[in-house]
Amino acid sequence: PLDLREKSLFLLASFHERLAEFAVAASTYEQYATEFKTGPKRTDALFNAGLFREGLGEYVRAIGNFRTYMTDYPKQPDVPDLAWRIGLLLEKKKDLKDAQEHFVMFAKTYGNADQARLLCAEYHQVLAQQNLQKSKSELLVSYEQLAKSYARLSDVDKQKACPLEAMGA
Repeated sequence: PLDLREKSLFLLASFHERLAEFAVAASTYEQYATEFKTGPKRTDALFNAGLFREGLGEYVRAIGNFRTYMTDYPKQPDVPDLAWRIGLLLEKKKDLKDAQEHFVMFAKTYGNADQARLLCAEYHQVLAQQNLQKSKSELLVSYEQLAKSYARLSDVDKQKACPLEAMGA
């Protein structure tokens, strides 16, 4: 029966995970997510598949899994974290133009929730600009905006890792 297959497939993926067979686990989680669009463990399957693909250095597939999760489950509380993670994956795959655009989108979409993370998104945009060899005047404007954003942070947020890194502490 279909109910038994759904439970068995997810369980099989978790067994591969426990055996450190991460590529097989990722494929099995992806198979679960494809076959069981309304399955009770689909969010877990998409997340786990993305996480293992990331660990395997398969960034395109990881991004695909995370984007499917975000599209299909936009109200999940971890969607902003996955959006952030996608930006970092774009940086890892050296897709700096897409990374910069992604962090701009992140700031517009999720910037109201966490001011420290908003500053980090601005920081990653500046890093991308720098790596894309933007003009010195563009970079100066971006760094000035970054400093202003830092000044607006609460004292608690100023002590978080990314704002400290952005300010060169």
